[in-house]
Amino acid sequence: EPVRSPGACEVQCGVDHLVYTCGKLEDGIGRIERLTGVRAEIGGQHPSLGTHNALLALGGGAYLEVIAPDPTLPAPAQRRPFGLDDETTHDRIYAFAIHPTSTDERRTTVERLAEVMARGGKDPGPVGSMSRITPDGTELRWRMTPLSLAVGPHWRMTPLSLAVGPRPWLIDWGALPSPEKTSPGGCSLIGLTCYGPDADGMGALLCSSMGLETLASSDHHINFVTHSIEHLVAEMSTPKGKVKIGEL
Repeated sequence: EPVRSPGACEVQCGVDHLVYTCGKLEDGIGRIERLTGVRAEIGGQHPSLGTHNALLALGGGAYLEVIAPDPTLPAPAQRRPFGLDDETTHDRIYAFAIHPTSTDERRTTVERLAEVMARGGKDPGPVGSMSRITPDGTELRWRMTPLSLAVGPHWRMTPLSLAVGPRPWLIDWGALPSPEKTSPGGCSLIGLTCYGPDADGMGALLCSSMGLETLASSDHHINFVTHSIEHLVAEMSTPKGKVKIGEL
């Protein structure tokens, strides 16, 4: 089936942010700065996840989140998201989030996106709330689908990730401005390739049913490529020229 344009779908969505994982936040910030020439700014802590992050704007409503375990927080009851407890998955773009977009003719909500995604055989789970504490102590709250799902009698041993490689999770900032608006600029996301065993199927669902838009900074389509390892590769225009981040 040919890929439909976003306007032909009952819902529409766009890339919200990419997640770059690392063992230590300062190391990840430094690595991205050496590649791009832009230093990500500390975003804050996620107390329920045992993580903290730094952010860098990518233009067109998208941004890069550098995330790591936070040694100052108590260890969470569950495994940290994005494979952060597995050192072999560090230093890569592990996952991405999408947000609903709307036009004068069509208003898309995160609930409608979740409904269409579930109907396509990739149930993202229920929409819930999430928060982080900024460096000045402010709590920011938003709505999103789960990053993982409890599976089996002892879910800590068998977590099923719902946000990895070509499979995104859904997020809605509501009245909050997107972090892209308040993060350091200078970089633009001009290409994104999503790799994984079911990349073709996920790409078909996102593009043909969920109205995934082209990248705002380049008008390029997002690519989906079958691969044994789930990961993403982002091409960016930066003060240091064009760079690719996330290649294995």
